[in-house]
Amino acid sequence: MVKFILSLILSLSFMVTSVNAQEDNNVDPRIYGEAYVVIDGDTNEVILGKNADLKMYPASITKLITAILLAEHKEPNDVLVFTQAAKQMPEYSVNLNYYPMEVGQELSADFVMKSILIFSANDMAQVVADNISQELGKPFEEIMNDKLKEFGIKNTNFKNAVGLHDDDHYSTAYDLAILLKEALKYDWIRETIGTKNVTVSLPNGSLIVYENSNKLLGTEGMIGGKTGYTSRAGRTLVGAFEYEGKTYISTVLKSVYDADDTYVFEDMLNLIKLARTKEKTLLYESGSAYPEYVPLEYKLFGFFGSKKVEEVPVILKEDVYIYDNDYNKENILTEIVLKDNINIFTNGDKPIGVLKVSIFDYEKTYDITTNIFNIIAKNLYIYFIALFLILFIIVAIIFLIVKIGRPKKNKRIWG
Repeated sequence: MVKFILSLILSLSFMVTSVNAQEDNNVDPRIYGEAYVVIDGDTNEVILGKNADLKMYPASITKLITAILLAEHKEPNDVLVFTQAAKQMPEYSVNLNYYPMEVGQELSADFVMKSILIFSANDMAQVVADNISQELGKPFEEIMNDKLKEFGIKNTNFKNAVGLHDDDHYSTAYDLAILLKEALKYDWIRETIGTKNVTVSLPNGSLIVYENSNKLLGTEGMIGGKTGYTSRAGRTLVGAFEYEGKTYISTVLKSVYDADDTYVFEDMLNLIKLARTKEKTLLYESGSAYPEYVPLEYKLFGFFGSKKVEEVPVILKEDVYIYDNDYNKENILTEIVLKDNINIFTNGDKPIGVLKVSIFDYEKTYDITTNIFNIIAKNLYIYFIALFLILFIIVAIIFLIVKIGRPKKNKRIWG
């Protein structure tokens, strides 16, 4: 009896442990970053997000836009000149950490690019700002923000090329993910941020090795990213991952900068692993009705006749899926766009328009239809009257034709 009781207790303990383990597997891992996002790199859909649109300080992730402008205006073998403003930049900088630069020193654009993206050199980012600004004849701040607008990045404002703190220098987790996506379109940048370490030659001929500050590079499909830190921004990171033919782009902002500098990288790794398990959920099922009626304008007799407007139900012709998270629920917008000149007699089951689903930069359309026969049914009395009139006119015409065509009888005249 005692053995039976002990066995029962052990079995129950095992069951409870198994249930707890399953629950733990479904719980999101702790993320120390105060804001984060993971997007689908192909569609810009938000897979995971917290405070994704909150304006925060990006720190050195800013250097991505600096690198983009360098790639647009210079070739790797072009020459840039070291400036006085670059000389005044704080660490990390080539000038302070490796070699005291002279103002006017000529540098290859490729050296500058590697210094910005792998070593995160503040002075080299300023070199780009000064040289491009002089070339284009306007402030680099303006050049940066104009470029951001071209990318459709709406909630970002940059004051400097480096990422140094300024209350008006801000971005969002979502915007920075889009910025990295744009940066990866440049082969020069993609190759550089995908480099773990590289040997470069200083102006005095000595060789140094840059170690990439991105500790996740090459892990879990990470193809490149950019780190950042200031006391106000905290630890920041943006990275791109390729996995089973799909691209994920993630941003973590204001994470913890611990002694071993691991928290921000663990944050991103946990987010990416979790994002890979997420599947889209059904928002509207094919064949179901959209919750609102729409005014459908049509001509009473198809190609002609008076115009009428009928409030009709909208029926989805295909399934609509989205990622189920608070960000998408708060920001999803739906819009019905109807076709012009819909002919109720020839349209049948063809689409009458589309349901447009958008969540910031993500947008997709789905075909919609309605029950056209219900519209026809509501106008049956008009069609019967019209048919009666048409038949009446036809009979009248036939009668007239017959009457006109009938030969007249000749009257006989008697003499």
